[in-house]
Amino acid sequence: SLKHAQCTQIFIKIVINDPVLVVIEDNGIGFDMKKGSAGYGLQNMQDRASEAGLEAKIISELGKGTRISFRF
Repeated sequence: SLKHAQCTQIFIKIVINDPVLVVIEDNGIGFDMKKGSAGYGLQNMQDRASEAGLEAKIISELGKGTRISFRF
């Protein structure tokens, strides 16, 4: 987030429940998910989460930041 999103805030939320939910959200520049250019870092994050048996979801919109969540 700090390196690419030009954000000023990062929010981290952890909900201990069944399933556990971890959400990381920033107020950065976001990106257009329709272009499919999420970059290698985000794709690598999704691949690693999948390998570990986690559900990963990435939501972003230009000018509105990015939200990444993991459930396990």
